[in-house]
Amino acid sequence: TRDSISVQTLPLITSRPENINDYYNYGSSNGQVKIHHGDFLHNHGFRGEGMQLTMLDAGFYHYKTLPTFDSIRVNQILGTWDFVANEESVDEDNSHGMHCLSTIAANLPGSFVGTAPKTSFYLFRTEDVGSEYPIEEQNLAAGAERADSLGVDVCSISLGYFSFDASQFDYSYSDMNGNTSISARAADLAAKKGMLMVIAAGNEGNSTWHYIITPADADSVLSVGAVDTTGVPGSFSSYGPSSDGQVKPAVASVGVFAVVANTGDGQPSYGFGTSYACPNMAGITTCLWQAFPEISNMGIIDALQLSANKVNNPDDRIGYGIPDAKKAFVILQKRLYTRSNGVLDCKPYIQFSIKTDNTMSIEVERKLLSELAYTSVTTLQNNGSYGSHDFHFDDDLSSLAPGMYTYRLKMIISSDTTFYLDSLSVDHLASCNTTTANSIIIAPNPVIDNDLTVKVTRITPAKINIVLLNALGQRIYSKEYQQLPGVQVQKIPTDNVSTGGYFITVYVDNKKAVTKAILKK
Repeated sequence: TRDSISVQTLPLITSRPENINDYYNYGSSNGQVKIHHGDFLHNHGFRGEGMQLTMLDAGFYHYKTLPTFDSIRVNQILGTWDFVANEESVDEDNSHGMHCLSTIAANLPGSFVGTAPKTSFYLFRTEDVGSEYPIEEQNLAAGAERADSLGVDVCSISLGYFSFDASQFDYSYSDMNGNTSISARAADLAAKKGMLMVIAAGNEGNSTWHYIITPADADSVLSVGAVDTTGVPGSFSSYGPSSDGQVKPAVASVGVFAVVANTGDGQPSYGFGTSYACPNMAGITTCLWQAFPEISNMGIIDALQLSANKVNNPDDRIGYGIPDAKKAFVILQKRLYTRSNGVLDCKPYIQFSIKTDNTMSIEVERKLLSELAYTSVTTLQNNGSYGSHDFHFDDDLSSLAPGMYTYRLKMIISSDTTFYLDSLSVDHLASCNTTTANSIIIAPNPVIDNDLTVKVTRITPAKINIVLLNALGQRIYSKEYQQLPGVQVQKIPTDNVSTGGYFITVYVDNKKAVTKAILKK
């Protein structure tokens, strides 16, 4: 079954790009790209370069001659195969796959641009539109297997199955459990191999069947329902959940008045079906994964679902909702971000790693605990190409009042995309000047409320272990950390400690350095 209802040549509603600085002039496809903030990815250089995507479909009629595909014909078609006719050519077959391909690959500036126009493609025909038999699911499995052997990243499948020409092969809704059908098992095996499987949910919303069809029920795929550019679900879009209770469809994309290439001259026309929502989403997925190749296929799916507009209240129409590529980008930036900090020569330092390029920066903000507002201290930037970069910041507090200072790291990607990566606190002591000798100071004594501190000064690095024992010798607190040269102050929580006598011991490189009896009042 091809998961589209129709393609209509209609007067198109023209829409000018919302941002004159967009890399692409999307023309008629403006809405279906920007519903996911796909323009954000494109504007930052993620357009599918270096990524491989396979489409499994019923044919790719005249993709060799239609102007819609003149860009990808240069060197982005990596291979084709017809698993139905056992031949290489797929250009003379059904137009359904061509329509789907256009939502990703079209590059007609000002008229129609797809969601990942720089992607490289394998085009496989696995569907025989003249009949419906399980052999087509087996073709789908073979196509996915070949895609895996070729190292393909993303697989877009706008096909689905539930009834066949011979009724003994029909599935029931209870079979839509992710583990029964040939195609669902094949899709999950492909996902296990690392391929990201994007699959149309089906167009049975108005039929007696009503529910999603396989392989959209597979456990480890991104199943896609259909909405229009305003987010309203198409009445035809199949309902979830799967019979085993999974949130299906997982997400939604534009499949109502979707812009696709027509068969005559390749110019934009309107199409209806989850068939077009699926590849539109697959293109967004491909560009996002291009930015974060260190993330697994399931990690990309997770980020897209977390970014969607119904993630906190998924339903049976559009699942977690409409993914936002900009939010998913931020989620993955935070997931890969790492940070360490300390004090060296009485200067707090922050070291961190984050993916950036020369259009992105990190602003360091600081405030004293008693202050209401943060002040910008510095802005850090790396002029290299996009990738993981290391940053180091030292702050000289010698001229500032002693006390607890809080820092925030704000990432600035564009004028409308800023977010906080992290926050941390540093205790700046008035007596902190330079490190000339090793020392350990435990104060105050007696302890009132929660003000016990251990100040460790080191001229060489060391492993520090702090242990607090009660009068019976029972351990009630311990902390181990690696200290660089400089001063670090550790606060020991004692607000919930009973009054009485205690012993605190500090070990340096596993050797006892000091033990002190303290009184908690």
